[in-house]
Amino acid sequence: MYVDNDPLVLAHARALLTGNREGACSYVDADVRDTSTILKQAAQTLDLTKPVAVLLLAVLHLIPDADSPAAIVARLADGLAPPSYVAISHMTADFAPEPKNFPHTSFRQRTANSCGCGAHKVSRGI
Repeated sequence: MYVDNDPLVLAHARALLTGNREGACSYVDADVRDTSTILKQAAQTLDLTKPVAVLLLAVLHLIPDADSPAAIVARLADGLAPPSYVAISHMTADFAPEPKNFPHTSFRQRTANSCGCGAHKVSRGI
């Protein structure tokens, strides 16, 4: 299951993300802030009564604080069966030769330890 709202990305999704007898593959045309649409459409392909993983990779730092990224994570997590996982990654300037300004970094600074959704942080790394 892939979620995006970029028309070009969705054109590629329509061409590449197809299911067959061995398994299902699908995409959702939605903004990450529209969690009810995401969960409703994901449930058409995934069995959300069983544990799943949600990967919020390089997306939440693009969400302004006014749109409450922690609430987005909480709403998605609330729609999952335990013991599901939510993985979050952010862009960083750790290896940039000069400082970078990311649009919305306060979520990472304020919420890296807890999404406010009752989840437990696991150690970084493999």
